[in-house]
Amino acid sequence: MTVTGTESYLDSVRLGIGLAQFPWFHVEKDLAAGNLVEILSGTRPPSEPVSVVFTQNRFLSPRVRAFIEWLTKVFVDQ
Repeated sequence: MTVTGTESYLDSVRLGIGLAQFPWFHVEKDLAAGNLVEILSGTRPPSEPVSVVFTQNRFLSPRVRAFIEWLTKVFVDQ
């Protein structure tokens, strides 16, 4: 089955149509609720590096700082 978009894949897997590999944050709630079951956990792909590029100045915008902190939680603190 071929679909376009993450939500379509996720809906298909929720309906029991095949297997799919998702980033953790897309399926975390479904796994916790028991709607999905993780299989083949030993075959996870290697992590990809993520870079944040912004202009360097002494006063970092609170929005930019909050975004960087959120990215750190999502990609580093898993």
